[in-house]
Parts: sequence; C-alpha cells; structure tokens
Amino acid sequence: MDIQPTALLRIKQFSRNPVPYGVSTIWKMVREGRFPPPIRLSSRTTVWRGADILAWLAEKAGNPALAAAPAPKP
Repeated sequence: MDIQPTALLRIKQFSRNPVPYGVSTIWKMVREGRFPPPIRLSSRTTVWRGADILAWLAEKAGNPALAAAPAPKP
C-alpha cells in the first residue's frame, strides 16, 4: 500500500500492510504510547494521518531524518 502523507486512514487500511501488526495490537500500542494517536471524526469513525504513519514506519526502520520530517499542511 502506498500511503500519502495527506491521507486520513482507517485502521484496516494500514494494519498488516504496511504496518506489520493487527488491529488489536495497534490499539494496544496506542494505549501504551508506542503508536501515533488517532483522530476521532465521529463516534464511529477514527482515522490516522498518513504523515504520522509514515513517520512511525521511518522511525522503526531506523531513518530518523524521515521520521523528523514535518507533516505537510493541508
């Protein structure tokens, strides 16, 4: 999956690929502060910024230059 920095993604759009964890593990990591927090759009809709997911992946891959890049302005 190609994640755009400006995208708003539902958890099933990035769990397993490219994020190598399932849905319940991602939620556990959010609670523990080890994964970017989501944005609550409504009582039934939660999304993540593409830029946050990309930065998290870059950090895990050991590329701090990409992880530190600022999120693009909408």
